[in-house]
Amino acid sequence: MNLKIPLLTACGLSILLTACSDIAAKREEARELAACQQMLAEGLPKNPETRDVRFLGKVSEAAASCRGGQTAVEFRVTPWVDWSQYWGTGDIQSLPKNYLSSKAPAFRGVSGALFDLELQRVELIEFNLFDNDGTYKTYVSGSGVVDGRAVKVWPEMRLPKTHPNYQAVGGAQAQECKGELIRGRTTTGICNDILNPRMGSTGTPFARNVEFETSFPDLGQNDLTRNRHNNRLGLLTPDPQVISRKLLTRIQSAESKDCNAGFGAPDQFPQRQLRLPEGAVLQRPGRVLDSVHDA
Repeated sequence: MNLKIPLLTACGLSILLTACSDIAAKREEARELAACQQMLAEGLPKNPETRDVRFLGKVSEAAASCRGGQTAVEFRVTPWVDWSQYWGTGDIQSLPKNYLSSKAPAFRGVSGALFDLELQRVELIEFNLFDNDGTYKTYVSGSGVVDGRAVKVWPEMRLPKTHPNYQAVGGAQAQECKGELIRGRTTTGICNDILNPRMGSTGTPFARNVEFETSFPDLGQNDLTRNRHNNRLGLLTPDPQVISRKLLTRIQSAESKDCNAGFGAPDQFPQRQLRLPEGAVLQRPGRVLDSVHDA
């Protein structure tokens, strides 16, 4: 009889702790749902006009709480993107326990992470790609009632009137590659994209992620570049070869004849560091060492 009392007490404590855990989880879930309402009231973030206020993967406290609970809120002080702490963005341990719904937290977390990634992608296209024929504007703002991500034809990628294949792709009408232009690769690279003949062809600029004025700081084309470099740097100032020689040149003595053969400098590996089985034979090109001591 005495043995049953501690057992019943342990069971009661276990049930009580489980009930308390469930209550705490339900309260946390309620706080997250309230945070979701606050996040919706804040509205969707707008695309910034300047790159200094672009989205860097850090969200508001309400958004973090809605998508990942208190852990995501506390993670906001770190320099890393917040979405990595949202519900469902990791393994099974990234999901909450004892919530009323097992799917809703994962939906909030994963969809929130995808939204953050898309927002970063749009702003990378807008602020980190330069000299790309302006197609990013349509991608960001859309074309009429069509979302920018659904646009398939880009006016900037049409062949100009001066191009020898201008009429072959449709001229002033809707341009489309056909016939011999799509039987194989063309020498100029046109028609890799059937509906956008000029895309990726010769003469089209590469997308750049650095402004021209920053690529050539010695020109001092704007105040930001001049203040950043203070007229100290150019493409060849200091000379890259000088930097390489100063940092990487290794001075060797005249006795190091075998360095280039892969044996290292003399006495680089003393005999006391050599540990081989008894009777082992070492061999170098042109020479056989009969014992460890000869090494």
